[in-house]
Amino acid sequence: MKQFSTKRYFKLKNPILKASFHDGYYYVIDNKSILYILDLNFKIKIKQKVSDLNDLHSYTHLYSLSSGIVSIPRGDSLMCVKYKDGKIVLTCKTKSKSDKIVFTTFNKNGNLLISCTLDGKVTIFSRDSKTYSYVFEYQPDYLSTAFFSSKDIFVYLGYFNLENRILNLQNNKVIKFRYDNPIENGAFFDNDKKLFLVDRAGNSIIYDCITYKIIDKKALFNEWVSSVTLYKDEKYILVGTRTNKLYLLEALKNELVASVELDAYGITSITVVLDQLILSYGDSSFQVIDLNYKRELFISHIELQEYHDVKKILGENIFLYADEYMQKFEAGYEKVLVQAKELIAKSKIDEAISLVEPFMYNKKFKDELDSLFMQQDHIAKFIEFVEKNNILSAYGLANKYRVIPSLSAYQSLEKNWEVAFTKAKKILEDESVDGKNKAQDILKDYIRVEQKQEIVKKLLSNADKFSLAEKI
Repeated sequence: MKQFSTKRYFKLKNPILKASFHDGYYYVIDNKSILYILDLNFKIKIKQKVSDLNDLHSYTHLYSLSSGIVSIPRGDSLMCVKYKDGKIVLTCKTKSKSDKIVFTTFNKNGNLLISCTLDGKVTIFSRDSKTYSYVFEYQPDYLSTAFFSSKDIFVYLGYFNLENRILNLQNNKVIKFRYDNPIENGAFFDNDKKLFLVDRAGNSIIYDCITYKIIDKKALFNEWVSSVTLYKDEKYILVGTRTNKLYLLEALKNELVASVELDAYGITSITVVLDQLILSYGDSSFQVIDLNYKRELFISHIELQEYHDVKKILGENIFLYADEYMQKFEAGYEKVLVQAKELIAKSKIDEAISLVEPFMYNKKFKDELDSLFMQQDHIAKFIEFVEKNNILSAYGLANKYRVIPSLSAYQSLEKNWEVAFTKAKKILEDESVDGKNKAQDILKDYIRVEQKQEIVKKLLSNADKFSLAEKI
């Protein structure tokens, strides 16, 4: 079964380096330096060679696309162009500070541009002022990756010589740190307070921009990561690889939520816009995925608590795992858990397994459910003890296994205890010897129960104080 719904898929003649969408047009640039502009119907409006460079590496960072602006390095010159009135027009042109430009990347709105030369000189160029707004300290190697934060507060630079830099654009303060692997890609998130990085070894790293420390690191990826983008208000991150694997990650937890096998190989860029996921590939493929596929039906099934139907739709659109309605879906787990316990108590194990199956994707839920099913023999034994009124043994199991106090049979056991305790207390209020004997007889099954023996002893020896406490 397909885990997503494709709105559009086609192949060009050459590997695609980058793709994006802006103001009703798709922008695509391939490794022969051909820029394509396509309309909403995917009709080609422009197909123009923008540089004499050919057969570029599929994962080069030479070109950048953002907000309808395209960066085009030509040797030591750098041009920015845009599509206007059916033509590609030049918006600005500048020269590098030294050598051939090998890396460029825009900020979100395309007005700031990082460029790096072959000899390791990195600058930030402002399209608005047509000047260099920042020049980084020289490094004897060039960039493996670089990007702006979404609010343009920070800039991150990762060099192949394992040096890393974070520039605060508000005060020009630079944080430096070394890391033992080149960084392939990343993104700032959590209101620019944290930095997500993926290294060449497949480690997923969370760096705290306030304490300047790595706060989490997990080996999450077996594939070579090629592209990263934020998703759903920065709560999730989409991670593309040089294979056909795409991952959905929960940002703050640094945990994998889901993975999907795509139709093509070698993701070179990921763009999320207008509820669609735009992917370009090194095998020349271009794909647009419908992120809202079956979403309305998904919500309807959640509202009706039809959890198996919800899970089926999640299997058909894996990107709904990041939908806000997932919280409501997962909230239904507690009710289902109670029902599953009742079925297990009645030895209806297959029904219980079927009931909880939609929630087994969640690691926390799965661990809890696995533990529950492992304790099915204890649950059955507990029910047997309750039915035979073996109070001592029933409470003994409840004290040993945490799942038992959550059963409705245990609540009934506790209700019987409360009735017995209240009855004994009332009898003791007459302070007669006969009353004490009757109370002892009522509570005889509880005197040896570890959870009850202390309060039973106190009641039998201090009945007057219990009565006084109730009156107060």
